[in-house]
Amino acid sequence: MTFASSADYRLVFQARLASTTVSTRRAYMRSVDRLEHWSQREDRDVLELQPADLTRFLAEQAHDYSPATIRVCRSAIAAFYNALADAGVITANPAAERLLLVRAVHREPAVYLDAGSLASLRRAARELGPLHSLAICLLHETPASVTAIASLTITHLAEDRHGAPYAILGRTQASRVPWPISQQAREAAVSLAERGGKRLIAPFAKNPNVRLIRAAVEEARASAQVESADLVGALKGLHRRREQLRCNQIRLQPSQFLTYRRALVDEMTPLAL
Repeated sequence: MTFASSADYRLVFQARLASTTVSTRRAYMRSVDRLEHWSQREDRDVLELQPADLTRFLAEQAHDYSPATIRVCRSAIAAFYNALADAGVITANPAAERLLLVRAVHREPAVYLDAGSLASLRRAARELGPLHSLAICLLHETPASVTAIASLTITHLAEDRHGAPYAILGRTQASRVPWPISQQAREAAVSLAERGGKRLIAPFAKNPNVRLIRAAVEEARASAQVESADLVGALKGLHRRREQLRCNQIRLQPSQFLTYRRALVDEMTPLAL
């Protein structure tokens, strides 16, 4: 049995939940919504997640939700993947090891940057050069991971009919989502693209150079004299907080907001160089 879209596997899970209470169904589906949103942000397929991915997802959720909510989320994920495994949608159940999920809910303090530190960091990145500028901007402004940034090509960048720049992220055509980026990020991308090559960063290397991105982030941190043990995590935390605020303001679930954004891809045109 194959399932071509999220609607298919959601129907399988909804059927499994049919005998539960309305409140349980709503709570479990909200947890799946958050898992889908996280998977899309990480450029991953929810049907291909591994136990380590679920561990990371729950650990990140623990920054923003109470222990009680995380316990519900953990149970929902286990039920979700059990339902898919029983229906033959997936062959390997990433939630089969309960110990991994229990460990995932260890609550650690969230790490955020204040406005002054962020401004200093972006300014230092601009002064260091387009590689540093693009790395810091995209970590702050989009859900792109270090690996995703290292893999970017100019085809991942576009603009809307008003000329506003976007980074289009997603592993497949169906999962592509445009994320608004700053003029600073645009200028950095254009500068890197003018050098030629396949990728924006390390264009002539055989594989994406993740180490180069991490080194650029550390150099920007040191130049800005920002104290942070996990700067990438802090920048991602700022992005998550901003997205949650937007969803709350327009009263949309994260997955609904992504669906709306995804519909804008067809209106985009290649970024003008």
